[in-house]
Amino acid sequence: DESSSLQIAAEASGLFEEFDSRCAVVIEDGMYQDQDKDTVSTGNAPSSSTIASLLRPILDTTIVPWAREICNAPSLTVADALIRSYDPAEERQDLATHYDNTAYATVVVALNDPTEYEGGLFVQTGANVNTRKSVPFSSPGDAVLHRFDVQHGVNVRSGKKKRFSLVIWFGEDEDSVVTKTVPWVRREAEECASVHAAFLYAVNSQSGLYGVDTNVQLAKEYYVWASDRGHGLSAYCLSNLLFKEACSNDISTEEQNTLQEQSLMYLKLSAERGLAHAQHELGVTYKQGYSGVQSDFEIARYWLMLAEKQGHGASSQILNDPSRWEVSHL
Repeated sequence: DESSSLQIAAEASGLFEEFDSRCAVVIEDGMYQDQDKDTVSTGNAPSSSTIASLLRPILDTTIVPWAREICNAPSLTVADALIRSYDPAEERQDLATHYDNTAYATVVVALNDPTEYEGGLFVQTGANVNTRKSVPFSSPGDAVLHRFDVQHGVNVRSGKKKRFSLVIWFGEDEDSVVTKTVPWVRREAEECASVHAAFLYAVNSQSGLYGVDTNVQLAKEYYVWASDRGHGLSAYCLSNLLFKEACSNDISTEEQNTLQEQSLMYLKLSAERGLAHAQHELGVTYKQGYSGVQSDFEIARYWLMLAEKQGHGASSQILNDPSRWEVSHL
């Protein structure tokens, strides 16, 4: 009943239309978004303050205590919460595979009957989409909790009605929410606890994110560590980083060639592990003869077809456009 009430209030609020979004934000940076202009509703439509009043007791009495127990983290603190909508009648109703880098833990609650649509939340254990597993919600109010180191996404394929879900992101304590930092990522990376933590710490170090100082050399080391243990996305990001360095005019031609060879090696490694983006880029590399490789249409088609099988649209466009495979004789 509580889940249905949240879904009804969110859909009737007009917040999705107001912000031209599939999301109605209820909590941001630990603060309920039920102040100032949002406290005024139009006509009989509930405002975000109505949604907040419905969500507060559910969080305080049920979700937060449950999440703290599951995570064995008594200081777990809500950072952000939103209600997300997916409409099967619209063309793009998916959320690409990703990590919740900024959340120690995430809770997803089904708000309406899961039998009203096909698809939904999935987790993905490897680089290839064939490692995806659907999360089997059976009724409104069903909830799942996952940590920051779980790759996941959403794919709503069809249905009679929209899919509504409540998504809540937690920091491990109030300080991490206030400072917008992710100390758990660094801690588990330094402890060599998982390739996922190492990858995320590398990403944060490469770009100086979430309180982590920019350190490209450190990022490389963690990408290598995770890649050596089978993490395809780490190999892909390392390939891109090395390729960018190879394009620098501040190094010798010999250094450029070495970096380019290393970049290609990690791109191949990522493609072999099943990452569609890497398969696509490797296919384009062989098609065009980039990065010092000889152009080979047969090898190019092989990799592009593998990417296409995983739903990579750009690979499909190249494969099905004969003009892109014409050979000019000058």
